[in-house]
Amino acid sequence: MEPRDIKSMGDIKLESGEYGDIISAGDLKINGKIRANFIKAAGDLKAKEEIEVVKISVFGDAKFKKAVKADDASIYGDAEFQDKLTGTEIRIFGSLSAGVVDAEKMTVNGEIDKASEINAEELTLNGEFHVDGAMNIGHGRFNLAGDSRVKEIFCEQLEVKVSRDSFQGILSGLISRNRGGQLKVDLIEGDDIFLEHTTAEVVRGKIVRIGEGSKIGKVEYSDTLEIFEGGTVEVKEEF
Repeated sequence: MEPRDIKSMGDIKLESGEYGDIISAGDLKINGKIRANFIKAAGDLKAKEEIEVVKISVFGDAKFKKAVKADDASIYGDAEFQDKLTGTEIRIFGSLSAGVVDAEKMTVNGEIDKASEINAEELTLNGEFHVDGAMNIGHGRFNLAGDSRVKEIFCEQLEVKVSRDSFQGILSGLISRNRGGQLKVDLIEGDDIFLEHTTAEVVRGKIVRIGEGSKIGKVEYSDTLEIFEGGTVEVKEEF
């Protein structure tokens, strides 16, 4: 028996089960553990139990109390994941609150309000973010707006900038108030690191470039260290 499809022009309430496509033109409430091929909610989504889905799109706010696993996830609103979020490609257009996030590719346009840990092969952040623990990333690109904070970043390649060209839509309010952006971090460790508007205690890498608005306590490098106008490093050590 094939999983059944659920479609409604209004709100939907679902219990535990296996489903094909779930499409709601209104709000979607999920009370039990489900597996599905596709979930689309034009309104808000609330889920009490674990969800495993191939693709999910929410055009409103989303709240998940238990773990979520999705190949492809897009939230066009505020998203709260109280447990672990695992995905192949994750896109957030709004505010994200999460525990641990594991993703191959992740894009946030807006804000990571809070997260305990983020692991991603490719991570793009346009806005501001607050991570209590570590970011473990392959390639990271951060375009800052507002104050951001993370304890540690471990990466292959990282670029941190304030790039006005990247801010559109939901970020336009931040730019219009001239908030700019600044990242505070205890430790950054990676192969290729370029930093603007970053305050860090220690930066350790193979190739390290310190740009405008950055204040670094100590840089440890094995290949190249460049310090551009407007960037400062108190201690430089080649290893």
